[in-house]
Amino acid sequence: MSRFSLAVVLGLAACSPAPVANLPEDRIPRPAVRAFIEYASVLGGGQLRCSAMAVAQAPRAEIDINDDGRMDYAIDTRQLSCIAQSGSATSYFCGYTDCAFPVIVSTGDGWSVIPMMSGNSIEAVSHYRDARFRVRSLDRGNPQSPGVLVRDYAWREGHLVRVHQTTEQPEQLARRQPS
Repeated sequence: MSRFSLAVVLGLAACSPAPVANLPEDRIPRPAVRAFIEYASVLGGGQLRCSAMAVAQAPRAEIDINDDGRMDYAIDTRQLSCIAQSGSATSYFCGYTDCAFPVIVSTGDGWSVIPMMSGNSIEAVSHYRDARFRVRSLDRGNPQSPGVLVRDYAWREGHLVRVHQTTEQPEQLARRQPS
């Protein structure tokens, strides 16, 4: 197996979806679910419909990203079961290699959806001074040394912004894999 093939295999393994626990529908605030349903409808120009159950059952990463005491949700759209009137519902969220992870964030008087992040996997991390969403995707920037692009997003001055980016190389990825 060539180094490139090994890097691609390890990269995709590192980006494979980690199981994200689903919560019962009543644990996601109904207004947050409604905000996502409205976002999807606008995104699809009225052609995309997501049910409350589909949003509630979608895999997601959860953390209080804006430190307001309420949980915020990054929806894993790769497995979101919505209905499109034309074409695939997945095509509204996913491109050739990456999918969007829109964040439903609590605001002072409701919920907003932020369509910022895309990649192959998402997780919530809280071992920094602030809560973060970490997104991984295959790094196509350097074909001679492929790896996994790791981007961290945190809440700064009322916005979700990228605060860190690094590339994990095949050797690092091999150490991350369970034996």
